[in-house]
Amino acid sequence: FTPDSQGFVPTLLGGVQVYINDVAMPLLYVSDSQINAVVSNNRYFGPQYAQITSNGVPGPEFPVTIISAQPQIFQEPSGFAAAVNQDNSINSVSHPAKAGSIVSIWATGVPLPIFYRISQLAPAAQNLECCQVGVDFSAINFADGVPTGTVTGTTPATVTYSGASPGIVGGVVQINFQIPALAAGTSVMGVNVLAGGQYSTSLVLVYVTP
Repeated sequence: FTPDSQGFVPTLLGGVQVYINDVAMPLLYVSDSQINAVVSNNRYFGPQYAQITSNGVPGPEFPVTIISAQPQIFQEPSGFAAAVNQDNSINSVSHPAKAGSIVSIWATGVPLPIFYRISQLAPAAQNLECCQVGVDFSAINFADGVPTGTVTGTTPATVTYSGASPGIVGGVVQINFQIPALAAGTSVMGVNVLAGGQYSTSLVLVYVTP
């Protein structure tokens, strides 16, 4: 998709539109098998109906349910967070984060008062302080190289920024947090996000300097 001159995301893409209660939603991606749309924060919570049109031809309506929050961290297929270290390197086994350093992650499903728009302002101008981050250093089990289980007994991490991310549509939130000193001596750290009274549900990991 290509945003307009004001940074707004189109509601018509590839001849496709997605409606929730007759209101067109912004579209990020459309293919024969997948449509990625952004659900507006001003939709009423609870049962709704949706409809997809293609080249002006409407499809059948179908039910959807909208809730206030369901935070999830963007992650790699391996289960590790799509994270960037303080030195701008991609967080990985070869570039782990140091205790005390700042790591950036991204999440969605977070209540935000920014709709449909690509962020064009510096992060400090759009700090929404929307999220809390918890970290966990307990034993993490792996099955076929993929982490299993849930994050329990988390310790709050210091969040230095949570809000809009430059160049990314509203609906995706950037969270910068400090790796706690307790992480020293570990190699991986579980991370979860609390927003809108809800925790992210999947186990997401960050590499830490052992």
